[in-house]
Amino acid sequence: MKLLVTFVVGATTLLLSSFGHGAYAADLLWQVESPFRFFKNAASFAMYERGYPAARNELVLPPADVVWRTERRLNDPDCRDMTSPTSCADTARARYDRSRLGWASQTIDAVCYDSRQGRYLASCDRRYSWGTAKEDYVLPDAHTVAIRLSPERVAEAGAYDCVWSWTPRRPGSRTETRTQSCATPLKITRLPYAVDRNLSGASVEVKLPDGRTLSDPQVVVEDLFIVALGDSFPRAKATRTFR
Repeated sequence: MKLLVTFVVGATTLLLSSFGHGAYAADLLWQVESPFRFFKNAASFAMYERGYPAARNELVLPPADVVWRTERRLNDPDCRDMTSPTSCADTARARYDRSRLGWASQTIDAVCYDSRQGRYLASCDRRYSWGTAKEDYVLPDAHTVAIRLSPERVAEAGAYDCVWSWTPRRPGSRTETRTQSCATPLKITRLPYAVDRNLSGASVEVKLPDGRTLSDPQVVVEDLFIVALGDSFPRAKATRTFR
C-alpha cells in the first residue's frame, strides 16, 4: 500500500509542482531544473511535461482538467489509427506494446523510492545536466537553477559576454562570478535551500556589455511538499486511450 500512496503523488500533482518552480522578473527569468523531485532524472519530468507543453507558461492558466488531459496524451498507444482498439492494433507502430503499459511504466525504475522495502530513499542519486548529486528528495538542501536574460535584453546585448555574480543569502557566504555569452543561461548547480526562507537562495546580479546592471535579490525556490492518496499507479500499466 505504501507504494500506491507514494507514487500517486507523482501521478496527480506533477504539473502542479512544476507551476510553482519558476520566478519571473522584467529582465531576469529563472526556473528549476528537474523540479519534480520524486524523479531521479530530468528526462522523466520532461516526458511528463511534454504531455502539456504550456505547463511552464505562467501567462496562461491551465485548464481545470489539466492532469486528465496530460495523462490521456501520455497514455495514447503508438498506432496510426486510434478510433478503436482493433484499428489501433492493426496499425501498431514500433512502440505500440510499450506505450500500452502507460507512462508510469517508463519511470518506475527512476524514482526516489525503494519498492522492496516500502520506503522513500533518504539519499537519492538525482541526475542533472551537470552531473549527479545525493539528495533527500523530501527535504533537499539545494536545487539546480537556470537564470537567463529576457529576450529583449538578449537582443540588446548581441553577441557579447555578460558578467554574472551571485551570493547565497546564508550569512558568511562568498560571492561567485562567471563571465559567459549573454545568450547563455547562468546555471547555479547548488542553490542553497532551507526551511527558513531567509537562509535560502541567492542574490543574483548581471552586468551587461553596455555597463548596465540587472539584479534579483531573491532567487529563492519555494519547495512544495504535496501528498495525495489513490491507486492510479498500478492502473497505469493497463491504461489505453482511444479516440
